[in-house]
Amino acid sequence: FPIPEPVDVNRHTIVMGLCKGYPLNQIQKMANPGKVFQRLMELYIELASYGLVHCDFNEFNLLVDDDETVTLIDFPQMVSTEHERAEEFFDRDVQCLRDFFSRRFGFQPKYVPTLDADVERKVDLDAELEASGWSKEHEAELQRVDSAVQAGHEYKPSKEEPFARIAREEVEAEAAARVAEEALAAGAGGAPPP
Repeated sequence: FPIPEPVDVNRHTIVMGLCKGYPLNQIQKMANPGKVFQRLMELYIELASYGLVHCDFNEFNLLVDDDETVTLIDFPQMVSTEHERAEEFFDRDVQCLRDFFSRRFGFQPKYVPTLDADVERKVDLDAELEASGWSKEHEAELQRVDSAVQAGHEYKPSKEEPFARIAREEVEAEAAARVAEEALAAGAGGAPPP
């Protein structure tokens, strides 16, 4: 993601590297507001595909440089896409930017993304970060999937929720890759990789 480089952490504070750009709310004119808006929506969809909703994705937390490259800042309030209000937060963030671009640059997008229609889950970063909305039940379900697959059993959840399906597919793919590596190493007469 286009974020400043993290330099150091001390308790609740993260020191980030200096980055080029200006807060979007300070920019009065833009050569390509439509392209920048599109890039912002693509960035937000990508973030959500990792299981995260920013919850403050607006003109105060986006930097734009002279080349109209975007940098995302200020993200400690993110929630999981599994959060009960994730769709509401996603829609609010998108609407906030839509209103800002309309007011400031006179740009009216014909289409804006929604969490349900435009986001395909790819990574469970929300689980790794323990983002709000990723519950102990979700973590327990993920562990059951992992244990079942590691033991060579098929895991069948009581209901196939998106996070369970994705977690199962991820673990199964990792297990298949390990088996393929071991078979390749054995076939080449070598020991399996560590």
